[in-house]
Amino acid sequence: MAPLSLLFFLTATILSPILTNAAIKLSLSEDDSSYQMFRNILDWSYSMSSFSTGSSSPVSFSPKLELRREGPNEHTASSLRGLFAIEDIKKGETVMFHSWDAVLSYGDEGWPMCNMARTLLSEMTEVEVERNSDFMTSFVDFLRSQWDIHGDIPTNCSQGGRGMLRTIALNQPTNFQHDEVSMWIDQCELDDTDASRKVVSTIIRNEDYDVLNPIQMVINHRSGIYHNVDFYQNEEGIECVARRNVEAGSQIYLSYSNCPNCDEDDFDTLQILEKYGFIEDYPRTFQYFTLDDDDDEQKVKFRINELEHENKNNTFKIIFSPKSTIRAKHVLFFCRELDRLELIESLKKESKSYIPAREWDVVWTYHDVLTTALDQAIVAAAQILTGCEGTKLDANLDANSEQCPLLGERTTTCLMFEKFEKGSVKKQEFSMKDEKENHIKNVFFASDDGDNEENEESSDNKEEEEEEMHVSRQREKFLQNPLKPGQIQPIRWKNDRTMVSVDALRIGLPPELRKELRAFMESTGVVDAARDHLFSNPLESESITIRNLPHPDGKGSSLFQVHRPGMYHMSDNTWFDPGNEVTHEKELAALGRGHFDVILDALGNFYGKKSLTVYGVGIFALTQCNVGAGLHRDADGVGVYNILIAVELVDGADPELIVATDDESRIGELKYEYDVGVVIGGDILHGTIECDYRHKKGIRMVASVYVAEVTDDNVEELMNESSSLFPLQHDVKWINAQRGRHWGNGKTIVNDTGREAFEYYDQDPEFCSQKAKMGWCLSGTQAYDMFEKCPKTCNIYDPKFDSKSNS
Repeated sequence: MAPLSLLFFLTATILSPILTNAAIKLSLSEDDSSYQMFRNILDWSYSMSSFSTGSSSPVSFSPKLELRREGPNEHTASSLRGLFAIEDIKKGETVMFHSWDAVLSYGDEGWPMCNMARTLLSEMTEVEVERNSDFMTSFVDFLRSQWDIHGDIPTNCSQGGRGMLRTIALNQPTNFQHDEVSMWIDQCELDDTDASRKVVSTIIRNEDYDVLNPIQMVINHRSGIYHNVDFYQNEEGIECVARRNVEAGSQIYLSYSNCPNCDEDDFDTLQILEKYGFIEDYPRTFQYFTLDDDDDEQKVKFRINELEHENKNNTFKIIFSPKSTIRAKHVLFFCRELDRLELIESLKKESKSYIPAREWDVVWTYHDVLTTALDQAIVAAAQILTGCEGTKLDANLDANSEQCPLLGERTTTCLMFEKFEKGSVKKQEFSMKDEKENHIKNVFFASDDGDNEENEESSDNKEEEEEEMHVSRQREKFLQNPLKPGQIQPIRWKNDRTMVSVDALRIGLPPELRKELRAFMESTGVVDAARDHLFSNPLESESITIRNLPHPDGKGSSLFQVHRPGMYHMSDNTWFDPGNEVTHEKELAALGRGHFDVILDALGNFYGKKSLTVYGVGIFALTQCNVGAGLHRDADGVGVYNILIAVELVDGADPELIVATDDESRIGELKYEYDVGVVIGGDILHGTIECDYRHKKGIRMVASVYVAEVTDDNVEELMNESSSLFPLQHDVKWINAQRGRHWGNGKTIVNDTGREAFEYYDQDPEFCSQKAKMGWCLSGTQAYDMFEKCPKTCNIYDPKFDSKSNS
């Protein structure tokens, strides 16, 4: 299993206020066109929930919420609606809950998106009054109001609008050339009408979710420190939880930037526009494709935030992604891109004649925000290259000045870099750092969680400053003395012997464990495949393949997901995750033969757990990692422990693993050791140190074993965090069948009797059979969808457990 995505989850059993079935405060005047619409939606939500029958799972809201226009005294249709806090809300509070009866399901049969499209279209044209017509009439009115406010998504815009947007975003990753709306209209066999196109656009906006939640759609988007709630699904319904403290008067915001079904990075500002049809407020994120010296594409990504100071003068802050290696040529690329945008602006007036007014506004607003972002990125990138970050710089071109010689503003910066490229300014005079050091190793592109309570009490400026992490500061050393099997030692700093965290440990391993894991990797073809991908046939970054690896002895094969996750853009780190449950069970058997029970017993007793389950085993191999690879957490707040077991190391290699303190104030480097494992809790910040073993044909191979106590509180999040093909993301049924399987109440891996049985089936057997014959079960692009819809046909689960349900 590859490192898990960072997603913060809080249960609401302690901090949550008592939710009420009283109506949410609706601060819209009765003559506001929205008033009756939302009144009907709220009434329907209550009537469709089981609250009226006395159930304990009603549609419920915190009494601290208010639905109103964004301006407190504005009741005009031009003012956006939003959900606001009328009292302080604490981090972790549940602010609303909806039972599954109070949402619109896409359905399980056929193509779910097509089902929802037909439902909405039939309601839009229905003449007879039916049981839910008040709600559906209001919901359709709400959707129409969203179209009026935000317009359409770009793939459904006019040819002129799409063409101009493509011209502006020429070197950015976009999908504007595809008419996705028409594709879905054809797929769903709908009439190509204006109503159909708008309905399909709405569903595309929400395709990352399997339901339409009318109340959730009222919450507006903003990322960064403004993102203050998240929605979580469980068996009872959908819960909205505050992810940070929310002051009274603040608007409630979701972040649409988080892509729940993506292995890649979250959406940037252009992708938000592409998917949702609006330009997000700050912070905004942009990425560009540029060419390196070998004409290979490189992606440069940065975030821009607007900081407002007491004097009301707005300034900007730029943060570059650690995946972006910035060089002088990139500054020049930005300069020329800005020149190109200024030339395009000459088409602004003329384009009014062939681009509809609403589209025209969106297109040229994006042109303006991109221009501002590039203007600031030019100066910021140049400052990093010259070591002038944070310095107020002269606007003159005196390259011999003892102060930073340039970067007073964009024009000056571009002129200086042009001179540098032409050779009229020498490198020494230019104060350019050595080219080998021109990596953005000083900037960590942190997530915007801002979960530290001190951050939330401080000003926005301070909180934004703390989002930046400098990982090139002086790294410290750790104590690393020998350990006996099962012996635990918290990772401690060498100079003062204090521990990093209770969730960062070293643990002695049975010597048989590495031997058995090595034998498993050789017998299943992983070792041969790793050497092939690392030295002969490397995978592209962010690529995924599904491979039936033949066993070297010629007796059978094992299915693996072989991939390079996007977070390893700066290394050749290649992961081998199980491709189905049969392979997963083989991994468990190898752990059992290697006496992994010793490790589970030590960890279970150390942390006072009632039970433990090994729910994921992955293997990664690499030969090199560049300076600047980012740090990450595996699964913040979920209770996961990642046990790293070195199987093959390079002789004489430097320390390989970065580990940081909880507050990120200290960073140290740890050396992998044979027969000593590293336990990394889900909250611990860690990453790979720069290395290069290619000259000696060396490989580092490490087994990554994910262990957790599976409980009602974390079962959903454990599966939400899964980034591997198996177990499937959101496969709660499978993980529930593993509860307490491997340790606790006398259970062990050696004496494991297997998981509990559960029923599973193909959603559409004919579809599954047809697509399986086309190879979709083994297709890197189709397998995720096929495994979810066709578990029987794709042989996801081990059939030996099916007999349990029949016995």
